[in-house]
Amino acid sequence: MVFGLFKKKKDKSADKYVDLEVREIIRETSDAVTLVFHNPKAGFEYLPGQFITLIFEIEGEEDRRSYSLCSSPFTGDDPAVTIKRVSDGKISNFINDHIKPGDKIKVLTPMGNFITRPEARGKRNVVIFGAGSGITPLMSILKSILHVEQNSNVFLIYGNRDQDSIIFKEQLDSLKKKYGNRLHITHVLSQPAESWNGLTGRLTHDNIKEILMDLPEFGSQNADYFLCGPTGFMHTVIETLREMKVVEGRIFKESFVSSGTEKDASSSSPEITDRIVTVILDGETYEVNVPSSRTILESGLDMNVDMPFSCQSGLCTACRGRLLSGKVHMEESDGLNEDELKKGYILCCVSHPLTDDVKVEIG
Repeated sequence: MVFGLFKKKKDKSADKYVDLEVREIIRETSDAVTLVFHNPKAGFEYLPGQFITLIFEIEGEEDRRSYSLCSSPFTGDDPAVTIKRVSDGKISNFINDHIKPGDKIKVLTPMGNFITRPEARGKRNVVIFGAGSGITPLMSILKSILHVEQNSNVFLIYGNRDQDSIIFKEQLDSLKKKYGNRLHITHVLSQPAESWNGLTGRLTHDNIKEILMDLPEFGSQNADYFLCGPTGFMHTVIETLREMKVVEGRIFKESFVSSGTEKDASSSSPEITDRIVTVILDGETYEVNVPSSRTILESGLDMNVDMPFSCQSGLCTACRGRLLSGKVHMEESDGLNEDELKKGYILCCVSHPLTDDVKVEIG
């Protein structure tokens, strides 16, 4: 049986993409570069903490990777992303080795729910925990809050291997000079040079507590917390904050790497069979055949439905949709917070229909 598309009135897919021209490349560390783009005239609004998806065609194959914007939409800077080279990383190595000023890159426009909405009248303490390249969305949040909220303070705790691996070191020093006591920076290095006189080792429950209690104006109940870094790092920070009675709703995290815990095979996994899923995308309706071996996203793409996607591992939320009816099984849910799950949001890239009445709205 062949399942087609419902009649489509207008193709709106072009609204999701923009070609960005690289204006400048900044070498941040020996293995990380920042791509600064010319700011497009329209269609590129974003919030601090959001990401974009870069699309490349290499050797005849399309590859997509999500990278958080490290620029702030409030400071007048051009949009920028920072990419750290990953061992055997096809795209990260391609960008570090081959991209140059003047190149144009096709981009899926900004998205993501790891955000803050700074307000001029805001007055709060913001505590930011970052490790390695996890600093990228945090940099956007940090700069935006300092610029917009003149009465707010930002406390950054940033873990790295050594002095040379600190991404944005010069920029952070410059921001410290500009904002003075409103910005407090604590570097923690696991393998520093002998000349280092700051904190050493890895962040643990004990030293996280010590760092927080030593921060001026710190109060566990009246601060917002933003975290981004490796899974183990974020788990340690979150467990420590919970021990310190921080309200769950004031902790925000962004995952770059899947924990994999939701994908383990289990005898309790639900039975997945071939089903039909209704997908509503930008106001248009599609009828998609989803085999048991494919996800909703994979099946939609197989039928040339231009569903947004990037990581395809349940983290970036590019494929997020709201479940209007039916039930699905998600292999991974790290990309969604509790509030989103309660509202019925799912990640199409890791979702399989469990009932015949599944209807998902995207966009």
